[in-house]
Amino acid sequence: MVKRPNNDALRQVMLRVAGVLLILLLPFTLLAPRHAPVVFAVYYAFLNAVLALSTWRTALGIAAVWFLSRRHSHQHWSLEADDRDPDAEQSRFHLRLKDVVHIILLPNYKEDPETLSDTLNVLASHARARSNYKICLAMEASEEGCAEKAQSIADLFHSSFLSIEFSVHPKNLPGEMRGKSSNVSWAAKHMAATVPAEESHKHIITATDADSCFTADYFESVASHYVREQDPLVRRIFLFVPIILFDRNASSVAPFVRMFDFSWSSAHMAFFLPYYPFAPALSSYSVPLDLCAAVDFWDTGAEAMAEDMHMTLKLTMATGGRLRTIHIYSPISQCNVVGVQKTWSSDTYARLVQLKRHDWGGALEFSYFLRIVFSRLFSFNRPSSPSKLPKDFFAPATFLGRCKQATTLSFMFYHMWEITVWAIHAVIINVLAIFLVPGAGPAFLSVIPNAYWNAVAGNMPVPAILPQTFAVVSYIQLSLLPTVVAIAIAYEGMYSWCHVGRWNLDNHRKGSESNHGYTSLGARSSLVSDKRKWYQFWEWILFIISAAVFALFMCWVSLLQLGTDQLEYVVAAKPKSVSNTPLPHATALHTPTPSEVVRVSSSLATIQPVPEADDDKFLPTKAYRQEE
Repeated sequence: MVKRPNNDALRQVMLRVAGVLLILLLPFTLLAPRHAPVVFAVYYAFLNAVLALSTWRTALGIAAVWFLSRRHSHQHWSLEADDRDPDAEQSRFHLRLKDVVHIILLPNYKEDPETLSDTLNVLASHARARSNYKICLAMEASEEGCAEKAQSIADLFHSSFLSIEFSVHPKNLPGEMRGKSSNVSWAAKHMAATVPAEESHKHIITATDADSCFTADYFESVASHYVREQDPLVRRIFLFVPIILFDRNASSVAPFVRMFDFSWSSAHMAFFLPYYPFAPALSSYSVPLDLCAAVDFWDTGAEAMAEDMHMTLKLTMATGGRLRTIHIYSPISQCNVVGVQKTWSSDTYARLVQLKRHDWGGALEFSYFLRIVFSRLFSFNRPSSPSKLPKDFFAPATFLGRCKQATTLSFMFYHMWEITVWAIHAVIINVLAIFLVPGAGPAFLSVIPNAYWNAVAGNMPVPAILPQTFAVVSYIQLSLLPTVVAIAIAYEGMYSWCHVGRWNLDNHRKGSESNHGYTSLGARSSLVSDKRKWYQFWEWILFIISAAVFALFMCWVSLLQLGTDQLEYVVAAKPKSVSNTPLPHATALHTPTPSEVVRVSSSLATIQPVPEADDDKFLPTKAYRQEE
C-alpha cells in the first residue's frame, strides 16, 4: 500500500523552493551580467529555448489532436476490440467490451440539480449505459440537504444505468482538505466496497466534474484499449487521458474567459503528440480499479488540491515510471466559469479566482514532486513519499521497459520544472533584461539599460557573450509569433471538427444503413455553445495576454506559499443547464445514522471502521442495480 507523507518539515522546505528561486532571480539578473556573464547567457538562452519548445510543442500537439480526433471518429471500436488472438480467449483474464464496467464518479458541491440531470441524461443515452455504467453521485456533507437531492436524482435515473447511488463525504476529517480529491477518494472507496475482489479487474474508475459531458465513444475506446491488452499485469497500469474542450457556453462568456480556457486546453494538448511518454490528466480521466486500490486511491491532504495532476504524479512514481498513458482523442465537453452577476467583468473575476486555485494547486504539486524525488534519491524520510508498488504487480522488466521507465520519469521531471519554474523565469528574465542589460531589448528602449549599466559598472564594457546570446535568442523569439498563429489556426480547425463536424458525421450515420461497427456519440447536452464566427479569430491576440497573466499569478502564488500552503477552496460557478427531463421535487427522507463507515484497503477485501469526525453524521445510500 502506498504510504502517505508524514514528515511536515521536508514538505514545508520543498513548498518554498519555487518562491525562493523566484526571489533569487532578481539579484541574479542584477548581478550576473557583470560578474558571471557566461552563467547569465547560458541560463537566459536555456529559458528562452524552454519557452520556444513549449510553444512549438503546443502547435504540434493541437495539430495532432485535430488529425487524430478525426481519425478517432472513424474507428470501429467494437470491431477492433474483437479482432484479437483467439488463443487469448482461453485465459481467465480474457475480457470483452461487454465485460468492462465503468464506475463514473460525479463529485459535486451545491451543483444545480438541472446540471447533474443534464450530465446524467447524456450518459444515459449511451448504448452501454444500462449494462456497463455504475454512477456514483459524490456528495459533500457540508451541503445541506445533499442526501435528499442525490436521492431524488437517483430515483429519476434508477432504470438508466447498471447502478446509480451516492456517497456522502463527511466534513472535517483529520488530515483532509476540502476539495475534489478528498470527495473523489471517498466515493471511489465507497464504490470499490461493492465490487467483489475477483471482479475488480473488470472495473475502470472515471473521475470527472459534474458539468463534464462524455460521448459514448470515449468509454468505448477506453474499454477497447483495455481489453486489447491481453497481459493483465500491463493493462492494470493504464491511465486514460482525454482532451478537454470548452464548448458548452463559450459563446456567452467574456472573450478573456473564453480565450483563457482555450489557452488552458491548448497547453494540455501539447502533451498529446503520439507516443509522448508523459501526459498529466486534466479534470477528467480514467484509471483501472486495481491500480486505484493499490495506491490507496486519491490523496486527501493539502497537496492534492490539483487532484488530476496529483494523481498522475502519484501513479507515475508509485509504478516507477511504468505507468502507460493512453491518449483518448474523444473530447470531454465542459463549461466555462461564469460570474455571479453574469457580466463580462464578473466572468473575468470568477476566472481569475479559479486561476489562482489552479496555480496554487500546481505549485503544491511541484513541492510534492520535489519531496518524492528528494526522498527517493537520498533515501531520506522514506515514509514521506509513495513507496513503489511490489514487483509482482507488474510484468517482468526488460531492457526496453527500463528505458521507457527512465524516459517517462525524465519527461515528468522536465515538465514539472517547465510548468512551475522555467516558463515563469523565462517571462520574468526577458522583461528584466530589457531594462537592465544593454542589447537585450529593442533599440528605442536602450537608453534605460545603458543608463543603468553606466551607473553600476562605470566604464566596464558589456561582455561580448551577452550581445551574441541576445542576437541568437532574438531569432528564437521571432519564431514564436508565427507559431502562435499556427496554434490559432490549428485550434480553430480542431474546435470546429470536435464541436460541429463529428456531430454532423454522427447524425449522418444515424440515417445511414452502413453504420455497422461505429459507436453513436449519444445525446448532446442541452447547453451547447454557438458555432465560432470568423471574426472571433481576433481573440487570439488575448492568447499572449493570458500567458502573461498565468505567469503573474504563478509568481504571486509562489510568493504566497512562502508563508502558507492553505487556500480556501472556492468552487467556480457554472451556467445552469436546461434539462430535457424535469427533476421531481425532493422529498424529506428518513435516513438512520450508523456509527461507522467502511474504508476499503488496497486488497479490496479488508474492511475496517473509520471513526466519525466531529459531529458529522454519515448518511447511507440507496443503490439501484440492474439485474446482471
